[in-house]
Amino acid sequence: MQALADKLGGAVAYTRSFIDTGHVASETAMIGTSGKSMQPQLLINAGVSGATQYVCGINKSKTVISINKDPQAAIFGFSDYGVVSDVDKVLPAVLAQL
Repeated sequence: MQALADKLGGAVAYTRSFIDTGHVASETAMIGTSGKSMQPQLLINAGVSGATQYVCGINKSKTVISINKDPQAAIFGFSDYGVVSDVDKVLPAVLAQL
């Protein structure tokens, strides 16, 4: 995800569950009701389920693209574009095109 953010001039942020599982040590880049709100021109969600607490932090984003292998993921209801696939397959393909 960081490589894509670097390529697009963006930043990487995290959900509460990603931080709670120990993948990231700091909560400074957490999005949602217990984190930060954001309103980027483009938001790419990778593997995000769409919990209400997270959506509260992204609801002012201009364009939302979400990638999730679960076609029923709630995040698709808040997305302008959705990709039903494995993030680990989609992100390398997107980077290769950029």
